[in-house]
Amino acid sequence: MSVRRLLVFDENAHFYAQRLQAELGDAYEIAATNDRAKAQRLLPHQQVLVVPDTWLDDGFLAAGAGLAWVHSLRAGVDRLLASRTLPADAIVTSSRGIHGPQMAETALLLMMALARNLPRMLQNQEEARWEPWPQPLLEGKHVVIVGVGSIAQVVAPRCQAFGMRVTGVASTARELPGFDAIRPRAELPQVLATADFVVLLLPLDERSRGLFDADLLAALPPHAILVNLSRGGIVDEQALRAALDAGRLAGAGMDVFATEPLPADSALWRTPNLIVTPHIGGYADTYKDKALALLLENARAFAQGHGQDLRNRMR
Repeated sequence: MSVRRLLVFDENAHFYAQRLQAELGDAYEIAATNDRAKAQRLLPHQQVLVVPDTWLDDGFLAAGAGLAWVHSLRAGVDRLLASRTLPADAIVTSSRGIHGPQMAETALLLMMALARNLPRMLQNQEEARWEPWPQPLLEGKHVVIVGVGSIAQVVAPRCQAFGMRVTGVASTARELPGFDAIRPRAELPQVLATADFVVLLLPLDERSRGLFDADLLAALPPHAILVNLSRGGIVDEQALRAALDAGRLAGAGMDVFATEPLPADSALWRTPNLIVTPHIGGYADTYKDKALALLLENARAFAQGHGQDLRNRMR
């Protein structure tokens, strides 16, 4: 069995490399770095690349003419699938399936923080101001989850545990545990009109890019709160800012943006009733171990020539 060359390019590259080498032995020759310039120098000699999809662009991937498999350490593979320089026959896999618990907790965190106006509480603490006000509950509210994939299927029952009514929106109507109903995307404006909260958990593709534009945001009632944990390109940020500025939307929690990191001069930082988080919805203190377990399983199969059997294969 030939030795395969594998590069880990990630902020935790050395953790993954050490554990992979210990578990896989001589099946792989493993390099690791969190430095982009070094990774690009190493890339022409690699058959396997392990990297977060968000760290990639076509300029970087152009150096990987010999890549046979790329594994994203995140759920998304948007840039890999859209790449014009990644070899057409390279296998692409993702870390889908390990993000549910942390994404669910992030969704609940943002919904409660916005509904109860946590930023105002913190500001009052800074100013030593005692100012109680009625606290809205999640119980009895209607949450619409747009996208009903593996993450949404973890989020939905946790929302139900808080006493919320949960409606999913998908390409087609069907039944899934944790949802009170699932409606087709063709009915999205009508479903949004009944929402107290909306959580976006759909992939970025040609159908979803710019989906939440001014017209769709206008379908939401003024008391509604929008939470985007999927991809920034799904929400028209200018239209969102206008809706919040005008009070046509009660609040929004944005964990993802069209440009990341969000530029320091972006007006979104100063938009009222908007909570900005730095794309951390999928992070967890257990993330590395969960990602490693999936990566090890796939690396063993790939070394044995079973590329067709890799989990989360996206192409």
